[in-house]
This record gives sequence, C-alpha cells and structure tokens, in this order.
Amino acid sequence: MLRSGEIHLPRYHRVRRALDSDAALFETVELDGPVAATATDLLGGHALRAADAVQLASCLSLTRRFGAEVEFVCFDQPLGIAAREEGLRVLGG
Repeated sequence: MLRSGEIHLPRYHRVRRALDSDAALFETVELDGPVAATATDLLGGHALRAADAVQLASCLSLTRRFGAEVEFVCFDQPLGIAAREEGLRVLGG
C-alpha cells in the first residue's frame, strides 16, 4: 500500500508500530505435515487457492491445539465461505 500511494509514510509507520506491538499476541503455526495434509483436503472440498487453503488449515490446527473456538479473519469471500463451512466463526469475508 505504501508503494502504490494508498498510504503515506507517517501513517505507515504508525500502523507498523501497532502491528509490531501486537505481534507478541500472535500464535505461530508451522506448516508441518498435518497442516499440509489438511490444506490438501480443503483444496478437494472447497474452491480455494493453495495459499488460502494453508491459511484455513492453520486456523483449524489452532482450534484443535487450544480446544476452543478461534475467530478466522479474512476479506476474501470464497475463503470466508470455506471457513464457515468448516465450522469457524468468520470476521470479514
């Protein structure tokens, strides 16, 4: 967005600082065998691009890891539909 001129440098720096401070709250999901297998299964059942299937598979792995509902945030309609069909609560898409 910075390169395209949609956002100016001062705002970019504010957003970047906010993102950096929030990063400590993020949970990292490794793209391991089970996540990759889930992503492959998702590609067979939904109209998704490969990267979207990995994103969704990662979120599904978090729900299994924590045993609780994890909110899925996206702004892509097919990805949001697939996430809802997989039983996730979706914000956006």
